[in-house]
Amino acid sequence: YYFTGTWNIVDESAVSTSAGSIIYKYSAKNVYLVMSSEKGNTVTILLDGKPVGAQPNADTDANSTILVKEHRLYRLIGGSDYGEHTLEIKVDGAGLEAYAFTFG
Repeated sequence: YYFTGTWNIVDESAVSTSAGSIIYKYSAKNVYLVMSSEKGNTVTILLDGKPVGAQPNADTDANSTILVKEHRLYRLIGGSDYGEHTLEIKVDGAGLEAYAFTFG
């Protein structure tokens, strides 16, 4: 994975200090990420360059966004089939804390 924008990488997390993205190429059906934000950050989820919309097995809304506030595991992709994809998590500004990806 790689980051765009400005991030502070610390022992257990990456913290956004500006708007930016996390881009991750993966092979799985479902993607989860532990995130938090004290002020609340909106992230937009793109799969293979396209908005994902609301998914039945994910936390995204119709606009492909998730409001991150509490520290928890967020369901980013609720896929129906395993496959290789590129995930982009677009962050609206400073304050998002990203911890660990998991896959299913």
